Amino acid sequence: MLDELTALARGVHQAFAGGLVHSFITAAFVDQLQKRGLRVREYRVPVNGRVNCSVAPDDDVLVGRMAAPLEGISCVDVALRVSPDGEEAWVRDVPFDEGSGEVLFAPKLTELRMMPAHDLLLRLLARDAQSSREIGHYTFHHGG
Repeated sequence: MLDELTALARGVHQAFAGGLVHSFITAAFVDQLQKRGLRVREYRVPVNGRVNCSVAPDDDVLVGRMAAPLEGISCVDVALRVSPDGEEAWVRDVPFDEGSGEVLFAPKLTELRMMPAHDLLLRLLARDAQSSREIGHYTFHHGG
């Protein structure tokens, strides 16, 4: 069983490092990637903001740092859409550090490198047992 768990962890690591999956991550995880020598390109986006992004051939990981008012929030969901005609996808209960005031997103780098110019729209929603409300929206414009 331990061998299977080790193999699974290795596979997840390889998929992430290979840019095959998108994920929501923590600042501590980004620090670990940098300590391991990976080249991390980061973009900071204010609440309801927009940023122009690019990816260099030697980038290993791309990280979007979305500023958000997170005090008192226990659960964040994210709606993602490649604009303007893309279908909206949802990711429930993403990891975040309430004290940091940001949510971090790492897109699929392999896929991103092959796409033409586009906008990636993300909406952060605070969710509790009764309802959800938008706490910010963010646009990442990729030049292609």
